[in-house]
Amino acid sequence: MPMFLQALVAWSRRRPALALLSAGLLGWLLYWQCAPSAPAPRPVVAKAQAVPGLGVERPVLEKTLLGGCP
Repeated sequence: MPMFLQALVAWSRRRPALALLSAGLLGWLLYWQCAPSAPAPRPVVAKAQAVPGLGVERPVLEKTLLGGCP
């Protein structure tokens, strides 16, 4: 067994809580670096109005409503 691995095992046996916390932190950092990024939101496309506004129909409405009265 390599020397650094023996030292790591000896250290983890002396301080098991710190070794577990360190391993969890290292695992979280590796996961955070390797996880895919969130997808970019798609731009919202403006929809055309289904019914035109009153400004287009106003002359027609004025003619029919006001023109019918003598």
